[in-house]
Amino acid sequence: MSPGIVGLLCGGLSTRMGRKKELMPFRGRPLLSVAAECLSSLGYTVYLLSSGSDAEAVSQATGGRFRVLVDAHDLRTPLNGLRSLLEEVPPGDCAFLLGGDSPVVDPRLVEDSLRLCRRGFQAVLPLWRGGRVDPVHGAYSRSIRDLLDGVLRSGDPSFAGLLREAGSVAFLEAERYGLALGDADTRMEFTLLESLYNGRACAGERF
Repeated sequence: MSPGIVGLLCGGLSTRMGRKKELMPFRGRPLLSVAAECLSSLGYTVYLLSSGSDAEAVSQATGGRFRVLVDAHDLRTPLNGLRSLLEEVPPGDCAFLLGGDSPVVDPRLVEDSLRLCRRGFQAVLPLWRGGRVDPVHGAYSRSIRDLLDGVLRSGDPSFAGLLREAGSVAFLEAERYGLALGDADTRMEFTLLESLYNGRACAGERF
């Protein structure tokens, strides 16, 4: 039995990078495939969350090994990907949402988030000292789906809008997970993550 469902967000514009970063080569493989293969090897059911225009390229980046869920709405918001992901979640269960530009995956972040979510929270999110919340690395309950539909129809289709509507949100201490919450928004960050990456995160070891 799978320990859970994980969706990798692959629909961003990557404006700061200048090209679609999830497809850039990272240690000889497309960046997206690093996280997908890590999570799959641990038993998770992995979905790739994409816009329609990027779906074929996203699928090819992982050799067609993972199912691509295409955004149902035209809005450019990661909430589209989350909505598609929650359609695959059984009633009463949760799924973990992860940025497709995050090659370092500490499975304990996924496990801890899903465990809390299954206790009844609608969302479980990392919280950094200083108050910054990271909504694209968190667990979401299927029960939030109707709220999500309302937010997508509203004038504020954002995670902030969704979390204002959610009734129960739990937070994890982000610093515990280190590089597992790192992403690559610029070429400099991409190069830094590539140089630091050693594959150990897939076994749950700290850096």
